[in-house]
Amino acid sequence: MNSTQAPFPAGRPVLKLPRRSTSGETSVPFAPAPAAAPDDELAALREREANLRSYEERLRAWQAEIDAARAPVGRVAVGTAFQRPNSSTPFGDEVALQAAWDKFHRARQLLEAEQEHLRNDRLAFREAEAALRRRESELMKREASLIAREQALLSEEERQKEKPLTTMQRLTQAPFLAALRVTK
Repeated sequence: MNSTQAPFPAGRPVLKLPRRSTSGETSVPFAPAPAAAPDDELAALREREANLRSYEERLRAWQAEIDAARAPVGRVAVGTAFQRPNSSTPFGDEVALQAAWDKFHRARQLLEAEQEHLRNDRLAFREAEAALRRRESELMKREASLIAREQALLSEEERQKEKPLTTMQRLTQAPFLAALRVTK
């Protein structure tokens, strides 16, 4: 991550150049400085050169840090010392960017609507499934009660068969029983 502090000292770097006079005597924009002793002039040039070298070293160190931060892990960045980063945006103008954002927001709205419909369908399916289970349990109860009734009726008929017939019942049922035996 980039640090918030610059790798060079706070403030702007100072180039130590002597100021030229701004008198209107000469029409040349860069009038030569008044004649100075050659030793003073040579010392001033050496001081400027040293200042420029230190400034160049700071810039190179800073660029090396930027390249190292940008290089993928496990690879060493190889390239020129002052490589200009690609700072162009993927969309050349704001209209295209806004259109892309509008498309994104519209797609997100459609996705949310579909998610809501899916959620509602899922809830409706769960309710229908619960109603189907209730109906099934009711039918099971009805079937159990019908089976119990049939069992009760069958047991009642068996009890009636087991009872001995009275004389009167035998006399009144005899013609019917004889008719049944003949038809079989």
